[in-house]
Amino acid sequence: MKLILEKKDTLNWLLDHEGISILDKHLNRIVKRIIGHIVRFDRYVIEELKREKPLNKYVHDSERMEKFLEVAVEKYKNDHFSRQLLVLNADNYLEEQQCFQLMQFVNEGDGMFAAQIYQRSCDLEKFIDDLVFFANLINSFEKQTQTIVNSLTVMYGDIHKQVEN
Repeated sequence: MKLILEKKDTLNWLLDHEGISILDKHLNRIVKRIIGHIVRFDRYVIEELKREKPLNKYVHDSERMEKFLEVAVEKYKNDHFSRQLLVLNADNYLEEQQCFQLMQFVNEGDGMFAAQIYQRSCDLEKFIDDLVFFANLINSFEKQTQTIVNSLTVMYGDIHKQVEN
């Protein structure tokens, strides 16, 4: 967890020094935010995250995403290099505005896969919880495809933390 905690500390520093303060109208609070940030973790960090159990708040996400994971696994069986190994987090984007939108598994060409995630919004307080959830999805994909996911890249549209109510 050391690398993950260091990354969280770095993000916290960035928010403190580079972030802008805005009103989060959805939750009626003031947050500091940075936009367009990317983090990447290697296989060792993924393994560490997989040892943790996702919080119960992710149960509905897991259930909703299961059918997309099944489709991705089927596509993998037909084409190991498919660019359509996608796991979505909404049946209808207009109905559910989830923070985590999409995960894509990409064959790196050496038998290893990379997991790439687009996360619309990340509350720094939930940063590690989200990563544990992503690692759990990776674990499910690996078991069903007998592959190894070598890296986890998360592209954040927005990372924020609450500064006042």
